[in-house]
Amino acid sequence: MQNASHKPAFDAAALPFAQLSAAAARGDAAAFEALWQDHKRPEQARASAARSVFTGACQRGDVVLAAWMQGHYAQHIDTKTLKDAGRQAITSGNAPVWDYLCGVLDAHRAGASVYADLFRPALESAPLSTIRKIFPYVSIPLEQYIYVPLLGGNMPALCWLTETAAAQGALGSAALDGALRMAVERAKTPMITWLLGAGAAPADCMAKPAVQRAADDGGDILEMLVRAGLNPRKAAEAAGDDTALIKRVQQAAAETAAHHLDILYAHCGNPPMPEKLRSLQPALGMRGLHYAAEHRVLGMIDRAAFTAADLAQQNPQGETVMDVLARRGEVQTFFTPEVWRGQVDKLAAAFALLPAAAMDAAARDDVMRKAEQCTLDDAIPASGFKLKRRPSI
Repeated sequence: MQNASHKPAFDAAALPFAQLSAAAARGDAAAFEALWQDHKRPEQARASAARSVFTGACQRGDVVLAAWMQGHYAQHIDTKTLKDAGRQAITSGNAPVWDYLCGVLDAHRAGASVYADLFRPALESAPLSTIRKIFPYVSIPLEQYIYVPLLGGNMPALCWLTETAAAQGALGSAALDGALRMAVERAKTPMITWLLGAGAAPADCMAKPAVQRAADDGGDILEMLVRAGLNPRKAAEAAGDDTALIKRVQQAAAETAAHHLDILYAHCGNPPMPEKLRSLQPALGMRGLHYAAEHRVLGMIDRAAFTAADLAQQNPQGETVMDVLARRGEVQTFFTPEVWRGQVDKLAAAFALLPAAAMDAAARDDVMRKAEQCTLDDAIPASGFKLKRRPSI
């Protein structure tokens, strides 16, 4: 419907699309000219009508009408109109219109920029054929889009994106971890599984949203995260007074620790050999002690199996074993006083390597004092020392 105001505009909902479609099919240009010929500003009215009819035709899946408008009034079908039509075709899954628009964009001077702007909506909901069509025009690093498939629940797009970015060597841990956090918050279980397999690491902040979803999934997501490395103590704390959920977390944590301990034993011996613990294990991708710290089983290894110098060794990231232990939240378990009996000198050396923020001075002093007491108690016979009678003169 034409408007005689200063800026001509047409209400797409009021346009006679059935008649216009029929006119396009028979090549009747007069039917279109009638839309604006009586307007005070016919040139502006023509441009407005052309955009409105083109947009409406694309929304209705009327490729014939859209092609007519593009063929006769291409100068009025601007870049924004093409972009909006492309986005609508993608989000509605209108394949015929999308195929038609691809033909237009391939020949359009601004086609590359339009394609690039359509990559995001494509990742949300489009099939892989559409995503692959657009991808060559994208210049922004793929990892910056990794969260987009989660918005629309587009699992094939997430798989393709992570695989493609990884193949390019352009998939960082921060992007993966951020995507995992969003997947947990949105309870996208298959996507969580995929991202964990791609190398995403659970963070402590994911425990709370996983617990909140437990009412719906029975704790499946929380258990999955614990088995993938989420700190079990943080998971149990987030579970509050839900004893059933806490029990599930504890069982998952115990089974996960046993699994990693078996792997460590397979490569370093059972009990672990000191030379194996301190040396690089290619199958593990790191030194034995670093593997133990990374997977929260360092506290299960006899303290006599390593030296203080072993703990000071660094991984490629520059982390000592104690640095990894602190990052993984296992300081409390590792520094249980009782297991350091007879090893107080090594305990002091381990404390010297531990980041200051991981345990305050008072706690360190308490552990050291109790370890010294345990050592002293072991040195005293159960029956106590017997004093020899002083010889008489």
